Amino acid sequence: MPSVVAVVVTHNPGPWFEGALGSLVSQDYPNLSVLVIDAASDTDPTRRVARVSPDVYVRRLGANPGYGAAANQALHMVEGASFYLLCHDDVALDPGAVRQLVEEAYRANAGIVGPKVVRWDEPARLLQVGLGSDKFGAPSPIAERDELDQAQHDGGRDVFAVPGGCVLVRADLFRELSGFDEEMTFHGEDLDLCWRAQVAGARVAVAPLARVRHLEALGERRPDDRRRLQSRHRLRTVLGNYGLFYLLAILPQQVVLSLVEILVATVTGRWRNVADVVGAYLWNLRRLRSLLRKRRRNARVRQVTDLQLRRMQVRGSARATTFIRHQWSGDRGEGPALARSSRQFVLAMRSSKAQQNAVVVGVLVAIVAFGSRHLLTQRLPVVGELAALPGSGRDLLGEWLSGWRPVGLGAQASPPTGLALFGLVETVLLGRANLVRSLLFVGLLPLGGLGMWRLLSPASARSRAAVAGLVAYLANPLPYSAIAAASWRGLAVYAACPWVLRRLALSAGVEPFVTPASVPRRPAWSATIGLGVVVGVLAMAYPAAPVLVLGIAVALALGSLLAGRREGSLRLVAVGLGAAAIGAVLHFPWLLGGLDNNDPDLSFGGRLAAEGGYSLGDALRFTAGDAIRSPLSWGVFLAALLPLAIGRGWRLAWAVRAWTVAAAPWLLLALVRAEIFELRLPPAQVLLAPAAVGLALATGMGVLAFERDLPGYGFGWRQLVSMLSGVALALATLPVLAASFDGRWELPRGGYDRALRFQVDEAADLGEFRVLWIGDPAV
Repeated sequence: MPSVVAVVVTHNPGPWFEGALGSLVSQDYPNLSVLVIDAASDTDPTRRVARVSPDVYVRRLGANPGYGAAANQALHMVEGASFYLLCHDDVALDPGAVRQLVEEAYRANAGIVGPKVVRWDEPARLLQVGLGSDKFGAPSPIAERDELDQAQHDGGRDVFAVPGGCVLVRADLFRELSGFDEEMTFHGEDLDLCWRAQVAGARVAVAPLARVRHLEALGERRPDDRRRLQSRHRLRTVLGNYGLFYLLAILPQQVVLSLVEILVATVTGRWRNVADVVGAYLWNLRRLRSLLRKRRRNARVRQVTDLQLRRMQVRGSARATTFIRHQWSGDRGEGPALARSSRQFVLAMRSSKAQQNAVVVGVLVAIVAFGSRHLLTQRLPVVGELAALPGSGRDLLGEWLSGWRPVGLGAQASPPTGLALFGLVETVLLGRANLVRSLLFVGLLPLGGLGMWRLLSPASARSRAAVAGLVAYLANPLPYSAIAAASWRGLAVYAACPWVLRRLALSAGVEPFVTPASVPRRPAWSATIGLGVVVGVLAMAYPAAPVLVLGIAVALALGSLLAGRREGSLRLVAVGLGAAAIGAVLHFPWLLGGLDNNDPDLSFGGRLAAEGGYSLGDALRFTAGDAIRSPLSWGVFLAALLPLAIGRGWRLAWAVRAWTVAAAPWLLLALVRAEIFELRLPPAQVLLAPAAVGLALATGMGVLAFERDLPGYGFGWRQLVSMLSGVALALATLPVLAASFDGRWELPRGGYDRALRFQVDEAADLGEFRVLWIGDPAV
């Protein structure tokens, strides 16, 4: 029998240790010896080991270098072994596990063999039966976690990696690879070892008949640094194990995914995730010398190309796949997460109120989808702000990096930051320029509706307030006028305003937007950074977004004072000011270039521009264009008056705040129209977006006041006003329903490209020439 040395690495082992060690001593494999390497436990485990077996050798280390470095001690302490069995101190092997692993190593001619891993306390539940990996070094489980073991995975096969709790490694291979990567203290060192073994030409297999129970006690002993270590070690695996050609191809994709992860984590306020992702790059940069040594060692032993290894890896992102699997698998004992959500949905839908809400939301979604059908199925015209995009995202990224703007007569200036966003999205979608334009343009309308729903969710719980706010927001003619005018700016501001208002409301910390007592309240700087990133994204479409967001914050604070609620008002102004500054800094030096060149969005001096000319009456009913012009649109305005008539407490206070936000654009327009002061106003689709979200918020508060405050009044005019408000809101949806039959919300079918098509034929005979356009700028 070939000799096997079981190397057990332990650190402060719990009561399970004797059972794990006893399972090794009781193996039916005759040529097995056991070495325990203690990584500086607080208490010497030698006596505990001797009580199990006096034949087990114990080596104590002066410090805890991590699992990989401790296991590598076997390279200096053991001679003549054919295999190493590398084990955690919380695994218990079935009596024939070592024999099965050795037999599989010879049968499959494998350099690394792993067992079937099951739960410690419930062996009928699977944990792992081998691992896959994506190209970014993220593991992909082959078996569903907590899947019932019915021998469905009991066929031996090759895998990309095996979990490190119990691994049989050929001793000469382990020595050739210099053991584990000692920079990887915990998490990911097993996948890295298997990857390097396959680079050297060794096979990695799983022996499912060898069963091991795993307690997984590392999470209890090191609960705080798992994500940080995983981010570091995944990146080190990619940087160290790919050849140069594939590294140059994979690394930019890794960077893009990291940027997306940072953006999502920043917007959601998960600053620890941001620190983990950024810290992973800094950590690897500080260890560049050891990384280069690792690459040189891999180059010396390489027998398999990266192309062959890529064929063994899973496609796409294993982390996204793991998330989807989690939704199906859920937590043990509670059923699948998706099933739990379905059960909760079914229970909630038994309520007649919930059924009515679902019907209303479903009708709204159907109307918006029906009215946008041609925007998705047909090519968007080159008209208004819908400029044509090149067929390659690299062109946009190159223009963004070049410092040269090929528009007008050309200029040496910082290009808009939005070019980088378009370039990245187009690169991910493989150059589908028309698809990029459609998704980024049409997707803004439902994004605004989702933001309105989220804005009222903390206040409404299960009431109809969120539904009413959503109806008021989507029944507003403003976004459809922005689509008809092909206004990126108008749609972007419309979509962003609910999210901006939501973050400001949460930062104020006043009822009902309060943090539960069980959750620590986020500090002001956290709310400021999160909102600042939102401002930075919005500024890609509308450069004056910092001024807009600061104005909303000031209006909210002023509304708090008008409502007699001072709490949170200073915090609102501080968060708004800080977010505006962050959003501006994110776009330096482009914003400075816009100020120097009198960009219309950044030039606030001068009178009301001709293209922005609209009356106060048009502004009050949001008829900013020809898409929807109906007197029924006044219903949105009338429905928002309800909380001012019947509201009490925080419902009335938030109604006053909402009306202050809504009134600010109208007041500004009235002052400019009266020539009290000169100011260049933005288009109506931009200026009136805060008013739209203010009225929708007030409408939601009106429903809450109807449910909670109206029963406290005697029967009278308030009941009549409540009924009329509901009728007015319902009637306001009719113009939107009528406009949906067009299928494109009155967006022109042809654009500049069609009007200028004649130049393609004429230029061949006449040479290059120029065109002078005379007429209404709106046309």
